[in-house]
Amino acid sequence: SSVRGTATSGHVQANRSHVRPSQQRWKTTQNLKHSSKFGVEIKYGKNTNTRDSGSYSRHREQRVDTISEEDRVRQLKRDMETRLLVLRDQLEESGEGEILINERIEKERIIRLDSIEKEIERKK
Repeated sequence: SSVRGTATSGHVQANRSHVRPSQQRWKTTQNLKHSSKFGVEIKYGKNTNTRDSGSYSRHREQRVDTISEEDRVRQLKRDMETRLLVLRDQLEESGEGEILINERIEKERIIRLDSIEKEIERKK
């Protein structure tokens, strides 16, 4: 192909600011200390990828995020509210009255909150 008629010289430049993805990223000790403050465990293990020379690769770190009980409860309540919104949409599409919809949603909310509280008690 030719550059004739394209109003360019045809010179191609490399994008030197592009950061290539890396299979193994090493964190500094400062980052490790910072992440351990926020409930992130660091596990070390042998890398099973043996493309190098057939021997073990360097140790690599694996992050395991620990979810607190408080966050788990918050997520359960968020999921419950999402389901209630879907139910509200279904009731509105079926032509139910606003008062009837609000009563039904409140009943469902009470039932589901009770089930969440029972689940929390079982876990303790």
